[in-house]
Amino acid sequence: MNRQVTHSGDARLARHVGHAVVKTDSRGTRLAKEHKHSRRRIDLAVAAVMAHDRARHHAGRPRAAIYVLSA
Repeated sequence: MNRQVTHSGDARLARHVGHAVVKTDSRGTRLAKEHKHSRRRIDLAVAAVMAHDRARHHAGRPRAAIYVLSA
């Protein structure tokens, strides 16, 4: 793994990622706005990181069936 993430080139996602900064404090490491009251949005960047985390968490796990078969 090269520790890099790519995406489809969506301009909105790229803009939100560009607005985000990594902060480490007593709450841990996280994405945040550059300043607390910044109007620059980072929502799509946070959503992408959350989706990536869930995908890594579930990678390689067998899926449970979503249908219940009755006889």
